[in-house]
Amino acid sequence: MLPGTLIARDLGKAYRSGGAASHGILQALRRPDAATDRHWVVQDVNLSLRPGESLGLVGDNGAGKSTLLRLLAGALAPTRGRVQHVGRRAVMLQLGGGFHPELSGRENLRIGCAVMGLSPAESEAVLPEIIRFSELEDALDQPLRTLSSGMQLRLGFSLATAVRPDLLIVDEHLAVGDLHFQRKCMRRILDLKSSGCTLVFCSHAPFLLSEVCEQVLWMHQGRPRLLDRSSVVLNAYEQHVRERDGQAPAAPVPAPVAAPAEFGEARCHLLRFELLGDLQEGVMRTGQRLVIEVEALLPEALWRRGIDLGLLLLRSDGLRCTTLLSRDEPINRIWTPLGGERYRARCVIEDLPLLAGRYSFDYGLLERGTPVVLAGAQRIASFEIHSEVLDMGLLRIEARWDPPAAASGRPAP
Repeated sequence: MLPGTLIARDLGKAYRSGGAASHGILQALRRPDAATDRHWVVQDVNLSLRPGESLGLVGDNGAGKSTLLRLLAGALAPTRGRVQHVGRRAVMLQLGGGFHPELSGRENLRIGCAVMGLSPAESEAVLPEIIRFSELEDALDQPLRTLSSGMQLRLGFSLATAVRPDLLIVDEHLAVGDLHFQRKCMRRILDLKSSGCTLVFCSHAPFLLSEVCEQVLWMHQGRPRLLDRSSVVLNAYEQHVRERDGQAPAAPVPAPVAAPAEFGEARCHLLRFELLGDLQEGVMRTGQRLVIEVEALLPEALWRRGIDLGLLLLRSDGLRCTTLLSRDEPINRIWTPLGGERYRARCVIEDLPLLAGRYSFDYGLLERGTPVVLAGAQRIASFEIHSEVLDMGLLRIEARWDPPAAASGRPAP
């Protein structure tokens, strides 16, 4: 097997139901069936990742995601089945995991390098890169317990990714820390992925999973419920969440509601989001023209680095119809300066093929090259599509009906 390969076969983890661990021997002696008195938290997981592939995990709380990650990381021994992997594995499962609170940050980094299999010489060679990425040079000689959770996160992530692992396993850590560090994390993860690192990534952020992972595993009550392309699984899981909560889709918001997203001194936020084109009083017909016009406040320095506009078109039941991203266009073709720090973007769909229904948009302002959302909002504008004929499904696709050719080559009568 090549470095980065990850295989799980019939993987399962069970804990004994009830009783303290110290009672295990007595229970086994008194009750011959004690060994079967188990509570399974993960069962029947089978997956195979080749080098460079990425897998996302979703599921309700208690579905077994964290336990599965620990099994894949080798932090837990499986009750059943096995895990195989080849190459260097980097794991981030808990804040400060593997660090000693009384040792300094620098000492913890050296120990962490040794645990990951680096020689003393290799550790000293990679330490400057770890420290540079963490931006914690001034705090590294203090005991770890004096550092904030965000600082400990920086150390852990910097260590885990600076050694260039063949397999990276991350559990929700991008939700911790400021936006500046989240962006750095995402750039590092995307860089590792592009260089062939295999990724297992657990997150409650569907947009991140859809951007980073080619496939997603939905865990439900300890078992795999669906493993497929990210778009397929995320749509199914979001529908499950709505049904579980007994809620209708969120009511559309007719005006921008996004609060400014702050990082350092820069701020960006939406000023106007308007649907135009053939739309009349919020209604259009299948095949007509739809124009989405957006005005945003973008600081000059931020605009020069590149800000993309992302639009997610959803049906009223939450089905994701399509994503529109500006990342393939030059920045100066996306945004028109209006004076000051105001910019306008315009997206045109000449022939919208969606069938009758109610639809809405989510939007996001993203730093170019990353899926990190600097500002965004859900259900920011809604509209209806009417159809003159009774079509079924999601799209109207133009097709031509040709008569079958007869054996002589002439059309059949």
